Amino acid sequence: LLLLQRYPISGTTDGDKRSHLRNHWTTPDQFMGAIHAGFSTTTECFASPLNVHPDTTHYCSKYPEDKVFGSLGSMYDIRPTGSFEFNPEYTPAELQKA
Repeated sequence: LLLLQRYPISGTTDGDKRSHLRNHWTTPDQFMGAIHAGFSTTTECFASPLNVHPDTTHYCSKYPEDKVFGSLGSMYDIRPTGSFEFNPEYTPAELQKA
């Protein structure tokens, strides 16, 4: 239950305009399969226990509590090596930081 509370389904809104869209939807399997096959990716840098692809060896998530589900922790606390998939949340601050 706490996991679902950390990753709400909807974003916040400003009036009628959606301003902060939560990016915890899964990238389509066919696309992720092509990335894994073409680039030998092993790490998803911005995933969650709810959307990490089954073929991904390692993943990072926003919350330290996700380590119990296999997360390496925050992308900003590690230095990924090799080939990795990078899909941060779609907010200006997060995209700039990434």
